[in-house]
Amino acid sequence: MSTFTNKTIAITGGASGIGLSLAHILYSRGANLSIADVNQARLNTLQSELGSDGILVYALDIRNLDQVHDWLKQTVEKFGGLDGAANMAGVISDVREGHGGGSGSIENQDEGEWERILWVNLTGMMHCLKEELKLLKPGSSIVNAASIAGIRGLPYSAAYGVSKHAVVGLTRVCAKDYGPRGIRINAVAPGYVDTPMLQTAEKGREDAVDVGVKATPLGRKGLPEEIAAVVVFLLGEESGYVTGQVWSVDGGWNV
Repeated sequence: MSTFTNKTIAITGGASGIGLSLAHILYSRGANLSIADVNQARLNTLQSELGSDGILVYALDIRNLDQVHDWLKQTVEKFGGLDGAANMAGVISDVREGHGGGSGSIENQDEGEWERILWVNLTGMMHCLKEELKLLKPGSSIVNAASIAGIRGLPYSAAYGVSKHAVVGLTRVCAKDYGPRGIRINAVAPGYVDTPMLQTAEKGREDAVDVGVKATPLGRKGLPEEIAAVVVFLLGEESGYVTGQVWSVDGGWNV
């Protein structure tokens, strides 16, 4: 089991869901954490839970490159460097009537929703990678949040699916580019996971819940900590010969 003592890990989307579970695991293993999230109230709650020793929290909109730069600048100033990053922040389409998997057909795609999802999930991810890779040294690791929707086509999920397919592509390209520098870059592709983001998207839509569970051979939603455990593995030393890979953590959905 990897220890993260005296290592500094940056996490986006770190105040809820998979990112929150990841923060708790890494903190328990001795990591210094720089935790960014768009939700200041949740960051405050997390700060009160973990304390201030070895913790930096930052209210961040990853769509804003200047904010991303400032967050990581503060991280290095506080901890003296950066050893890894977990880019977990993202948004999902609202689940709509009759479209259990997403936001409707492409002919009915809302332009604003399209731009919002691509801007956060893809451009925001690029912003984080751009600034993280300026700071990381050989032996470092990055893990990006993709999705099962990024490795197969899911119905009525054009914007979300495109954004996550793009994350997969970006992960692989960067792994090729930065492997010679000794930096590993992988992604996780969660399936149907019980996170606040998913709960909000499917609120009042029991048919959407049924679709997700029935598509999963294990017959249940995943837990955030189950995904976070794989992220921890990919950040740690045991995965030292793994890069450019997309790890499905989906209860068998992609079988």
